[in-house]
Amino acid sequence: MRGERRAADGVALSLATPLTLLVGRDDGVVQSYYGVRHEGKLWLVTAWLVDPRTQEAVPERMIRVDSYQMAEGPWDYDNVRLPRAVIEGVDQGPPGFEVRSLPTSPRVHRRDLRPLPTVFP
Repeated sequence: MRGERRAADGVALSLATPLTLLVGRDDGVVQSYYGVRHEGKLWLVTAWLVDPRTQEAVPERMIRVDSYQMAEGPWDYDNVRLPRAVIEGVDQGPPGFEVRSLPTSPRVHRRDLRPLPTVFP
């Protein structure tokens, strides 16, 4: 079944679906990023690390951005605002940002990582 694999004990493991986010940074840059729903929360993913054996990817870093609503158009979420320092991992930025580095989940399949929409065609 697509989006499902089995752990060593035979339990089915499901893969997450990558989302697209349009992010405005505090330095004026507007850029597309991947996102994912995980543990009932919305996360921005700075980059995906792909395992060449399984073709599954995990986030390099992810930043919680729950407070945004679904959008219509090429992005699943737009108008997300984040400090550049938080996105680039320079520091945690202002208090209140939950950041996870090198988490082991969520996992997505490489084929689901389609090119991000362009901001300015």
